[in-house]
Amino acid sequence: MKNAIILAILYLFVSTVFGQNTTKAFNCDQILSGTDIENSLYAGAVDKIILKCSPKGAGRYKEVSIGKKKDKNYFEKEHNIVWIKFKAKSTGKMTFRIKPMSENDDYDFLLFKDNGDLSSKSLRSKSVLPIRANLSRNKKEEKGVTGLSFSAENTHNVSGLHNNFSKVTSVVMGENYYLVIDNVYDEGKGAIIYFDYYLTKIISGIVVNEEKSKFLNADVSWNELKTGKTLATAKTDSVTGLFDIEVPYKESDVKEKYVLNAYSKEHFFAEKQFTVEEIKSHELPFINILLPKLKKGLRNQLHNINFIANLPKFLPGAYPSLKKLKKLMKRNSSLKILIEGHTNGCSNGEDFSQVLSNERALAVKKYLIDEGIESDRMKTIGWNCKHMLFPNAKNQIEMSLNRRVEILVTEY
Repeated sequence: MKNAIILAILYLFVSTVFGQNTTKAFNCDQILSGTDIENSLYAGAVDKIILKCSPKGAGRYKEVSIGKKKDKNYFEKEHNIVWIKFKAKSTGKMTFRIKPMSENDDYDFLLFKDNGDLSSKSLRSKSVLPIRANLSRNKKEEKGVTGLSFSAENTHNVSGLHNNFSKVTSVVMGENYYLVIDNVYDEGKGAIIYFDYYLTKIISGIVVNEEKSKFLNADVSWNELKTGKTLATAKTDSVTGLFDIEVPYKESDVKEKYVLNAYSKEHFFAEKQFTVEEIKSHELPFINILLPKLKKGLRNQLHNINFIANLPKFLPGAYPSLKKLKKLMKRNSSLKILIEGHTNGCSNGEDFSQVLSNERALAVKKYLIDEGIESDRMKTIGWNCKHMLFPNAKNQIEMSLNRRVEILVTEY
């Protein structure tokens, strides 16, 4: 009984320390003092770290510079350095994003795991190596963001124009890590570091055409609905149409949804949503994905191109579907479509709903035009609240699905 009480108290302590969303902020004086490992800033187990200023100046001992270009494990030079020590908050796959407060800042990083052999001496002798590194040049289209990502293939990226993300790493809750950041340019504005932890599961399936007569060579992706982030990708076997994809999910966020997408040329793409409970509760069944072949008169409901209530503004989760639609249009140059906008009811009057549904359809068209699709391949129409999927919507999900667009193939 005594041991059970002790274990319960320990579980409560761990849940309290590691289970809450936590932020650690460091002021300018602290950041300026953290230029060597012995003076590392201690963040603990956190979800977010705020650096209120950019680091300034090199470390005293030049622990992580080597004076050579294209070395994947070290900086060529320490420009503006800060060391941060943190604990893994959860067991699983860890990602992080270093987001500069100024898009012009160029942050490089090295990530070390503390196995008890990490010290200034071992760093200077180069006897320990970072488990992840990214020294790529700042990409303006990425707004200077760097970090670890599921979409990255390399654990280390050398200097130059390369992927500004490195591959995720597996961690165990409570392990210690050191993140050393170098802002290549002077007079930086600081940064925010966001951490996320995921579990993974294998999903297996097959992609075939709608008539089930042909196995398809298809691209498969796994997206986080709330943010629109692509977390995993795979390809089907070109002969059998079979695929396996390791999909990440956040066990703690039970309200989160994920979307499995499949795309094949000359076919309309398909999307299937999963909740965290569905992923966790049992072994996922073998997934059969049917893709309709493009033809005149084909209609497709895009359940994931959704909008903020009473606005023609996309929710973040709409962007993976928008990108798939762009890809479809680019790869099938003879395809022409009618984009149909819809609203969730007419509570503000039919005139308001009509304008809103028109604007939602036009928002999709504008996105595609901005992505290089010819305007004359697209027409739009708004249906206000005439064709709701759920005329008596009972929850937010049904309301969200009413705020949608549909695509009608007018020529192919």
